[in-house]
Amino acid sequence: MPPMSCTRIAPALGAWLAICLVACGGDSTAPLNDPRGIMLGVSGTGSASEIFMMRPDGSGRRQLTHNTILDNDPDWSPDGSQIVYISAVDSLPGATARRRDVFLMNVDGSGSHRLFRAVDGPGAAHPRWSPDGTRISFDSFDPSLGGFQPFVMNADGSNAKLVRVMPGENFGLEWSPDGTRFLFLTNRAPRLAWTLYVMPVDGSSEQQLSGNSACTSNLGRAAQWSPDGASIAYSCETNLGSWISTLRSDGMAVTSVTIPATVDFAPVWSPSGEQIAFASDRTFLGGNPIPQVYLINAVGGAVSQVTNHPVRQVVNAWRVH
Repeated sequence: MPPMSCTRIAPALGAWLAICLVACGGDSTAPLNDPRGIMLGVSGTGSASEIFMMRPDGSGRRQLTHNTILDNDPDWSPDGSQIVYISAVDSLPGATARRRDVFLMNVDGSGSHRLFRAVDGPGAAHPRWSPDGTRISFDSFDPSLGGFQPFVMNADGSNAKLVRVMPGENFGLEWSPDGTRFLFLTNRAPRLAWTLYVMPVDGSSEQQLSGNSACTSNLGRAAQWSPDGASIAYSCETNLGSWISTLRSDGMAVTSVTIPATVDFAPVWSPSGEQIAFASDRTFLGGNPIPQVYLINAVGGAVSQVTNHPVRQVVNAWRVH
C-alpha cells in the first residue's frame, strides 16, 4: 500500500485531511509542548513587533499576533491557557504615537481583547500573572504623578487599583513565586539609577534590595525571581556593556553569569531554575548587531544560541504547562 500523501486533496473527507496534517507534522493548532517548558517572546521592534512561542531549542516556533502595531511583553497564565500582553492595536487610531494598553488572548492567539485602558501618556507596561492566576500586575503611567506606578487588577480586568504611590519611575513588577511580594525597579533617590526594590503585594512597605554591589550604574529594566524564590536574575548596564548577574533574594551574594563583553539583557529563568535565557547583541547579521536569544547555565559557563533571525528576538516568559 503506498504511503499517505499530504498533497492529496479530498474536500469530502475532512477527517482524512485532519489525520494527514497531524501525520505530516503540519498541525499548527495542536498545543506546543516540551518537558523543558515553552518560551514566550517578542520578535522585532516597535510597530513591527510580534509575539511568538517556541521550544527552548528554538523549534516549533509559532507567531501569535499578526498586525502592524506594537505587541510586546507577554506572560503565560499559570495554567498555560492564556497570555497577557501589551498592545497598541486599537488605541488612538491614526495617532503618531499610540498608547499601550493591557490585552489578553488565548494561547493560540485567538480571542484577543483589552483588559485595561491606560488613562494617558505612554500607557501601560509589563503585565504579569499572580502565581494563583487570580490577578495581574502591571505598570501604568499616572499623569497626576508624572511617572509610572504599580497597579494590580483581577484577571478579568476588573477592580484595577494602584498598589502604592511611589517617587520616581517604577517599572517591572514581578510576583514572588509564593505570591506575597513584588520585585520592581525604580530610579528614585538616593541612587538616581535603576535599582531593585521589594514590597509586600499590598504595598504596605518597601525595601531597597540592591546597591552598588549589584551594579554601579543602571540595572536593566527586567529582573526576575528564580522559580524557588531564592535568587533574582538581572542585567547590569555600564559603559563596558551589560551582563547578566544573579543575587540572593536578600540582596546578597552577587554572582556574574555572563561577562561584560557585549550587551546581554532581559534574563528569564528556566522552569527548573537550572538555566537562564537572555537576549544579546553578540550576533551580527549583515554587519549589524541584532539581539538574539541565548541560553546559559544559571551558574555561568558556555553560552548556546537559540534564535538566528534577521530582527530582534527577546524571551519574556518560560513555563512548563
